[in-house]
Amino acid sequence: MKKIKALLLALTFLLGTTISYAADTPMTFEYFSACAYKEDSAWQSIVLTTVVDEYGVPLEGVRVVGTWDKIEIEECTTDKKGNCRFEKKGLTKDASFFAVDKAVKDDYTLKDGLGSLSIMILRPSR
Repeated sequence: MKKIKALLLALTFLLGTTISYAADTPMTFEYFSACAYKEDSAWQSIVLTTVVDEYGVPLEGVRVVGTWDKIEIEECTTDKKGNCRFEKKGLTKDASFFAVDKAVKDDYTLKDGLGSLSIMILRPSR
């Protein structure tokens, strides 16, 4: 995409007229889920996400930033399958809250923005 933009910019300069190009490619979260596990007297939570392009192809290298309980920021980069894993250990409250704050990759934009991509995870009973 960067090469295409550079080529169009060069053509614009040479021809003396503006040549436009399509906006960045849309990407979206195909999967967003969480689970909780008992861990001695505390518990832990894992949040899993998958980021895909507009055709459902997994995207590698998307930097996903999330926040645990509106306090602790965690960052993950998607693997070749488009997956990111966030993990929080040593939880003691009855619930934990995780929200995705942003997802960034060159030449891609989030389809429909983030909206309300968040989840509340409840402490496991056993």
